[in-house]
Amino acid sequence: MNDLLEMFKGKGWQLIDAAEAFKDSVFAAQPKVVPAGESIIWSLAKEKGTIAKSLRYPAEDGVYENARMNKLGL
Repeated sequence: MNDLLEMFKGKGWQLIDAAEAFKDSVFAAQPKVVPAGESIIWSLAKEKGTIAKSLRYPAEDGVYENARMNKLGL
């Protein structure tokens, strides 16, 4: 883990603790997209239209996978 943290520091990253990180306003956002996915960043990008409507979050498999699963008899 120390090697990984040192690599990020070497690339100019500033490491902060979780209490400081959660002060960022992104964590107060409440995107209104369904399905929201498992990531606040993904949800915000989807709501803003940054992500193509056809691109899906990996956990959003229902409507995206039904036709293929039906074709396979699953």
